[in-house]
Amino acid sequence: MFKALTTTALMIISAVLAAMFLAAGCGGGSGAALGPAPQAQQSPQPDATLITAGWGATTGFNVGGGAGSVEPGALVVLLDDAANTTSAIAGPDGSFVLVPDALTFNLAPGTQLTMTQTADGMTQSAPITIVVPPM
Repeated sequence: MFKALTTTALMIISAVLAAMFLAAGCGGGSGAALGPAPQAQQSPQPDATLITAGWGATTGFNVGGGAGSVEPGALVVLLDDAANTTSAIAGPDGSFVLVPDALTFNLAPGTQLTMTQTADGMTQSAPITIVVPPM
């Protein structure tokens, strides 16, 4: 009987301690019921009106965005139809320059490239289309 009483007493004490532990917020949470994790907000699309694409005399093909074209510090990614990518981090004013590798990128005039941005703490934006102009 002593053994049965001891086992029962230990089970009760354990249950009480566990309830106190969780109520005090020591279980890794606030003691409140946990809901689904908040969803990250999608980055806004780059502002296509502030972005130019062209051929530089020394840089070759490049895509540049003026101040405010993307979020400051955003990761800006350019993608061609063969899934080649190049990227840059936007400056504090939201400007950037991308110079894709002419040996790997499809830079034939008329080729449609896609560009996105991913701002800090957000998910990737919807893409915009950049058309490679004639040389």
